[in-house]
Order: sequence, then C-alpha cells, then structure tokens
Amino acid sequence: MRWLVWNGVVYWGVKFTGLIILAQTYIDLVKNQKYIFIKIKYMDTMDYILSAFASWVVGIIFGKHAQHIALIVIGFIFPSKFNLTGKWKAQYNEYNRSMVRINVEEVIRIKQLGNLILGECINSANMGPRFLFKGRINKNCILGHFYIDKCKSPEGCGAFQILYVEDKLIGKCIWYDRDHKIIDSSEYIWIKDDRLD
Repeated sequence: MRWLVWNGVVYWGVKFTGLIILAQTYIDLVKNQKYIFIKIKYMDTMDYILSAFASWVVGIIFGKHAQHIALIVIGFIFPSKFNLTGKWKAQYNEYNRSMVRINVEEVIRIKQLGNLILGECINSANMGPRFLFKGRINKNCILGHFYIDKCKSPEGCGAFQILYVEDKLIGKCIWYDRDHKIIDSSEYIWIKDDRLD
C-alpha cells in the first residue's frame, strides 16, 4: 500500500511538472496569437491529467487489475474512432517443420471495452493450443500480446503491434518458435469479418 501511495506521488509530481511547462507554452502561444495550437495542446493535457488521475485512483483501489480498469474508464471518456469487437481473420507466416515459410490464417474473436481489448483464437489452421489475446488501444495503434492461459514457458506467448487502416489492422508480431528454437516474427494482418464461423 505504501508503495502505491509513493508511486502515485511521484507520478503526479511528474505530471504537474509537465503541466507547468505546458502552461508556459500556452502563455507564449497566446502572446503570439497562435490560438489554433492551444486547443490541440489543451485536449492532450486534459487527456493526460484525466488518465493520470484515473490510473492513480484505480491503482490504489483495485491493485493488479488497475491497468485494465483504467483502460476501460479512459476509453469511455475518450472513445476510439473504431470498434474492434467482432471476429477477425488473422494472417501471418511462420516456418513449418521443414523450415519452409508458410502462410497461416486463424479466426479470433475480440471484445473491446473502452481502450482494452480481450480475445481468443476460435479457429486455427495449426490445430494447436488455443491462444488468448490481451491489448490496449493508443490512438490508431493496438499493442498487445497473445498467450496460452496459465502457460509459463516461452513458447506460450508472443506480442503484436498493429495499426488500424480502414477495416484492416496491419503490423508485426513476434513469438518464440519451439520447433526451431528461434525467435520468429512476421507481418501480421487482421481483416474484420463477422460472418466468420
């Protein structure tokens, strides 16, 4: 508990220092009559202030679930411009057992709650263990990881970073390939299609 309070004090100290710097920037902008930039900076500042406050309060109250709750709350205050809830066809490539690169497709079901995304693979060409997905939205970027529930070995997890472009998500993913004992990576594309089984 003491660590959470100290963490909150440090966090708010950094935020208020940034706010003072931004306040000086506002004064300079007003003097130069560049009003168009004031509105943009003001919205960014309010976003940071509300995010910091929500994170601090939620962190003290909810402990290890604080980050998820903060992402949900902030996402409802400042909603994203898109909704990821639904079924997506995820495409990537990996080595098969003969070290030949092959294309893989899987169907994942995603639920978006504010800026938090949760999901699971519901149909995979690999027929291997079912992966779960967890991530967060930051503007038009989605950062997250996939993992086998309760698996503690390195092959049970990976990470992805994708950008929302129209009805597609395009980016990269990385994971540990247990068959070849290497860290592998690939282009990673999600295509939304709620008609998928």
